[in-house]
Amino acid sequence: MGDKEKIYESRDPGQMFDLYEPTSELTELYIDGVGQIMLGTTISKVSFYSVSGFKSEDDKQIEQRDVKHRIILPTKALLDFCLNTLMKLKGSAHQLEAGLDNDKNQIYHILGQLIVTGDKEH
Repeated sequence: MGDKEKIYESRDPGQMFDLYEPTSELTELYIDGVGQIMLGTTISKVSFYSVSGFKSEDDKQIEQRDVKHRIILPTKALLDFCLNTLMKLKGSAHQLEAGLDNDKNQIYHILGQLIVTGDKEH
């Protein structure tokens, strides 16, 4: 279909659609977390933040979070997203756990190669 390709299709009752992605440039955004969710009966807003730094306050480090992006979408679409995300996480629990174990083992292996003598690290 020209400058886009079909990446998914659904033919389930109530969920009949084709999903397309541009073949050229697709905007991807990195965020550090979800700052705020405003739920309405038909429309919801989700604000995403990036960490911009830290400040000291009463001997505590306070993270500074700046809202960088906000998505406004139908509440039903937000609920579908949440449900699909949780279902995929649950279905991938063993792979996620194995990946985390592998990452942990690699980190311990790297740290195990350090030789610490006094205050000097090599």
